[in-house]
Amino acid sequence: MDATPAEARGAADEEVRAACERGDADLAATLALRHLGPEVYGFLVGTQGSETDADDAFSELCVAVWKGLPGFDWRCSLRTWMYVLARHAGHRTRRHARRHAVRRADLPSSLVSCLAAEIRTKTASYLGSRTKSAFQALRDELEEDDRALLGLRVDRAMEWTDIARIFADDEPSDPESLKRASARLRKRFQAVKERLRKLGVERGLIDEGSS
Repeated sequence: MDATPAEARGAADEEVRAACERGDADLAATLALRHLGPEVYGFLVGTQGSETDADDAFSELCVAVWKGLPGFDWRCSLRTWMYVLARHAGHRTRRHARRHAVRRADLPSSLVSCLAAEIRTKTASYLGSRTKSAFQALRDELEEDDRALLGLRVDRAMEWTDIARIFADDEPSDPESLKRASARLRKRFQAVKERLRKLGVERGLIDEGSS
């Protein structure tokens, strides 16, 4: 699903933070998922190997959001934090090679559980209704991290420092670490774009003489 507008993201941060400060974990998680859940689920569908894997990862994400929000320190935006959780959830889902790692009933809050199911259903329907272009099909041939990089930078227009936080195994806490990580990711992004261009030329989608 398309990226959430910046103004809406700012309002979401304020609402979720206010709910956290009141100690209302259910409301905070509900607001976070309602505002950003469809976008992040769409990211998981684009990076995981199958819709089933995306569903498993999204279920783990919902649990992580519900449990993690009370201790979230707001050093980055809510959106960036949720993408960090989404990427980690995707890695866990694949690493353990198991289906339905977190059942729908395992969510601590029935309210959050119902909302998670609603997001999966509506977003999957929306994504399934779109015709996949030839270039989107090419992206599916890339490695997962490369698909994630394109999704974050091209589709979500994220800043490189936020992408560096999302890709970090351990969150870089100082500006210099973020700067170095951002530079590495920019180089990787250029390599991914070049690989896509070559694939496009091979498949006859791009003129070989085009820049």
